[in-house]
Amino acid sequence: IRKFLSFNARKKRFSALPSGIIPDVIAADIAKRYPSQQPYKIEKEMGGYEIDIPGYDLYYSSAGKFIRAEIDR
Repeated sequence: IRKFLSFNARKKRFSALPSGIIPDVIAADIAKRYPSQQPYKIEKEMGGYEIDIPGYDLYYSSAGKFIRAEIDR
């Protein structure tokens, strides 16, 4: 069984995701690393999360450990 969750708050402009959508440990890490950016998209697939903020795609493990950031092209 494959579990998949996707939530996109992007409209004409970037809209922040509602609170509670992103696990607390990940939300805290994003706030620390990128204090001026708000996540607008999250995808959960087997093995972890992909979270988009303006300019970057962020990758986290299922446990909430930061893996890497990629420049959004």
